[in-house]
Amino acid sequence: MRRSAWLVSSMLMVLLPQGCSWHGAAIGTGVAVTGLTFVASRMNPLYFGRHASRDSIEQLRAAPFDVRIAYLELDDQGWFYGKERPRAVLDEVSALADSGNVALLVFVHGWRHNLSKGDTDVRAFRETAFALGDLVNDRDFKALRFGASGDSNTTLVGIHVGWRGKMWPEMPVIPSARGKWSKVVNPFVSIANGLGVVASIPVYCTFWSRKSAAERIGHGDLGEFLGALDALYHRANRRSDRLMSMVVVGHSFGGQAVFDATRERIEANFSTAISKSMPDQGVHAGDWFYPDSVTAAQHPIDSIVRGFGDLVVLINPAIEAERYHRIDCLTRRLKYSPRQQPVMLTVSAENDKARLVFFPIGRFLSKFGSKTQKHSTQKDLMREALGSYEAQITHDLGLRDSTPDSVETARRSIVELPRKAPLPPANSVREERQQREEVGREIANQKRFEYHGKLPAGSSDSTIASIQQQIMLPSLDLKPRSQGRELVVAIPRAAARPGMPSKVMLADKRVIDGHSGFFRQEFIRWLALEVRRIQTVHFEDRKLERRK
Repeated sequence: MRRSAWLVSSMLMVLLPQGCSWHGAAIGTGVAVTGLTFVASRMNPLYFGRHASRDSIEQLRAAPFDVRIAYLELDDQGWFYGKERPRAVLDEVSALADSGNVALLVFVHGWRHNLSKGDTDVRAFRETAFALGDLVNDRDFKALRFGASGDSNTTLVGIHVGWRGKMWPEMPVIPSARGKWSKVVNPFVSIANGLGVVASIPVYCTFWSRKSAAERIGHGDLGEFLGALDALYHRANRRSDRLMSMVVVGHSFGGQAVFDATRERIEANFSTAISKSMPDQGVHAGDWFYPDSVTAAQHPIDSIVRGFGDLVVLINPAIEAERYHRIDCLTRRLKYSPRQQPVMLTVSAENDKARLVFFPIGRFLSKFGSKTQKHSTQKDLMREALGSYEAQITHDLGLRDSTPDSVETARRSIVELPRKAPLPPANSVREERQQREEVGREIANQKRFEYHGKLPAGSSDSTIASIQQQIMLPSLDLKPRSQGRELVVAIPRAAARPGMPSKVMLADKRVIDGHSGFFRQEFIRWLALEVRRIQTVHFEDRKLERRK
């Protein structure tokens, strides 16, 4: 490994000085970037080896807020590292579904991430699983589960599917200094950050190889695994005493992998729903399967389009809009039942520079010389990312109001949330009443803290402070709010129609900031409540089917 690295370095030393002319500089730079990328991706064990060395499913919280998390890893060819781990995860999910209700969340990370313990997405997903354990056990979720299965409890299972999205070490940004020495130190900080940006340039050259890897992952074992989970989802929900929810989330190139893994099934479900709604005779099939704006209102679709579990969510997906074109046409140009719920939801940040700037450049270079049809939108669809192509956007995702408190709350990251600490038990009813009053006062003063348990009567400020320091679990501020007063709201555009099976939303930067700023308290809350609304309709539909 060292000999090969020195060989590449020697080549760079020879080639770079030859850049006396513009052509020589371009060739030297290209060789340098290619060589450095090769060294980092092929010879650095930190970005080539496996990371998911944990147990199949790890229990993070015990009942009644039972939360478990699993890690699965795929190689560059889309294969799991052995079948033992996915088999063990499926066995445990099946056993949990047999014994009680299950809420299943699958997450596939994106570019420049992996399953290493220090990765930001690994930490954020753990924190999200912790916090969602509180949300799925609030009053409304419990009522839904009790009505569906007679049991209000559930087990939240988070499955983090990883792959080699990161293949180059990135330099961290050094924060600016403050104080009397800041004027002396900050110039050196700026120089160091500038050198870090230059050193990280090869990261962007991994675009093409990581996109190809994501395509192979989407057509590899991931699709089979998600199909098995979907089968468990339908098996559990056929029973009248069980309720299982399933949400699949993909981010960036992980969104492309999820889309590729679920696309064929969803498109086939569109065709099934259309064929069931067609009359027996005298059908112009082309008007149904390839509708245009003229025939759209003529053909209502009475059957429900089914998806993967409850919902597939693509967050800032690094996939060309052309791949979504078929689903977009079927969604927009046919009239669906008012009971139709979205099976796919795409959310894209308005300030996602990675997809607004770099993605079109990458697509232009990768499709250079490719022929497209004249007088059509094909070229634009092939270059722009899904969620960034204006003609496909159906909703805007923003804030209900723009007050400073609302903006601050919306920007709060899930990894910056406070934690819950258990409190000592009370010895009498009077003492418990006093504890409740004191906890109420403390929560009013420290709104970011939320207690589960009881505080001893007459506790001093130092006692409260010491309890606050006993950090154990993160907590979303997910208390019930007044009807219709959720902070994050989806606003339909003119092209939006009731019962759309797929929606594309452009998110305000205060809701999702940039390419990776989606692990935010209010966005996660909105998404969870959207899933609850969808699941409620699905439960009511299943009750009607059982009565027939």
